[in-house]
Amino acid sequence: MSEEHSISVINDGDTIKSFCSKYNVDEKRVITYVNHLKDIDIRKDIRKRETEEWRGQETERTYKDLKWNTLIESGKVEKLRVKELDLYLKKHGLTTIGRKPDKVKATRCHYRHIKESVDTDESSEDGEYEEEIDS
Repeated sequence: MSEEHSISVINDGDTIKSFCSKYNVDEKRVITYVNHLKDIDIRKDIRKRETEEWRGQETERTYKDLKWNTLIESGKVEKLRVKELDLYLKKHGLTTIGRKPDKVKATRCHYRHIKESVDTDESSEDGEYEEEIDS
């Protein structure tokens, strides 16, 4: 559709009918497509608000606010911001110098190292690993 026929303009029936007659298209298909575009706009607005809310909370976020074992194991650690990766690195006494991919790699390596050492420790109990990561 052209810019002169934006979603807000096409809301009224006369505009849809004139558009359909001008371009020789079925009115039901145009209405369905306009509703589809409205749904896309609504979802975009929801994602935008969620992102703004997430970023607003970012400054207040601490190490304990993030579920590190879930983020790392699910592969979502790459989506974290550098500030958040630095929380993990600082907490475990690792260097925060480097680019984001280096920090992601350091976080994963450290996590694997802790997990392997806890897994091989026969005296540890099942829930102790998560306490060690989350503390």
